[in-house]
Amino acid sequence: MGVVFLLAAVTVSALASPAAALDIPPLSGRIVDAAHLLPDDLAASLSAELEAHEPATKWLS
Repeated sequence: MGVVFLLAAVTVSALASPAAALDIPPLSGRIVDAAHLLPDDLAASLSAELEAHEPATKWLS
């Protein structure tokens, strides 16, 4: 039983280390595309849609 617990603890700690090292990009607007996957026009369109939706949901008010 102790060996199983030790193995589980080592496995969990080994898997948690890479997850803790993830760099989260700072918020620079409504759409943060740090990977540059979205075309500029799509990012602008999504941002405008979110901006128009915010008053209806009272988000960030």
